[in-house]
Amino acid sequence: MLLWKAFTSFFKHRFFYPCINLCTVYLTCWFDVNLAEEYNPVDAKWTTERCAVCRWIEDWEYNKIIICIRCQVAVHQECYGVRGEHDFTSWICRACENPQLIRECCLCPVKGGALKPTDIDSLWVHITCAWFQPTVSFANDIKMEPAVGILNIPAQSFMKICVICKQMHGSCAQCCRCATYYHAMCASRAGYRMEVSSLLIEAVVFPIWILKNLVPFVLNHSTLC
Repeated sequence: MLLWKAFTSFFKHRFFYPCINLCTVYLTCWFDVNLAEEYNPVDAKWTTERCAVCRWIEDWEYNKIIICIRCQVAVHQECYGVRGEHDFTSWICRACENPQLIRECCLCPVKGGALKPTDIDSLWVHITCAWFQPTVSFANDIKMEPAVGILNIPAQSFMKICVICKQMHGSCAQCCRCATYYHAMCASRAGYRMEVSSLLIEAVVFPIWILKNLVPFVLNHSTLC
């Protein structure tokens, strides 16, 4: 069944995009097969009092927390790329614009949340998941979409088991201090703080990730590394 889906996906992409690189077609098909494998979706309860991206509860006059009237996900305007609008009483997030289609993140098993389209048809990502992939960025950093570079994610990251959800689905990030692999969204939902630092090598800045456990009233406490 998975092999048939891979072949179907391959010919679909070759038909609509005849000039596309064969390697890109192969990786897209591999994505389709990987996402078709069975997994246990993580049903998250998204609160309307906290931004689903940065997880902060504070907001400001120029950067308010807005809520989708369909899925009830809450995001900061700047975190989700919604600027220039003034009336948010009937705001709908990008994933809910077409209620007939179910949008899921291709990088983690967490359902719902602040999702954005990628430059690949049918693939969506959490903004948080995109942030913690060094090969992924947003073509428009004002609107925060589409996410590009999905096919450049190393294949081995899709073969790692998340230390939190215990599943091998989507792509795991790795702590720069140890061999811990985790889905960025799983870690965020579990209360871990992911710090983004930079590493300078030959005048090129590379982002690195540090996973720390947030325990109330305990500073610099880490159970994972």
